[in-house]
Amino acid sequence: MQVPGMSGITIRELHEHTEDWVRRDVAVRTLDQGKVIAILTPVPRKPQGNPFLNRKILPGYAAIMHKSYDGKDSTQIISEDRDGR
Repeated sequence: MQVPGMSGITIRELHEHTEDWVRRDVAVRTLDQGKVIAILTPVPRKPQGNPFLNRKILPGYAAIMHKSYDGKDSTQIISEDRDGR
């Protein structure tokens, strides 16, 4: 098996070791008779961490997110909101 950094891998090499090549975190050039016919590139990984820190807050939620509900449970809050109290 060739290592990354060489001129590329053949179709046969890709076929025989597909799983090994696609799991690497490097770009791989596939060659057919010395010509590049395909380039496999890794998918960019999502940043680690808490996804909620970068979330987009919807305008409707932003308008009420700091509103105090004085210890009421959600059922009572929803009922009052529906009734327009």
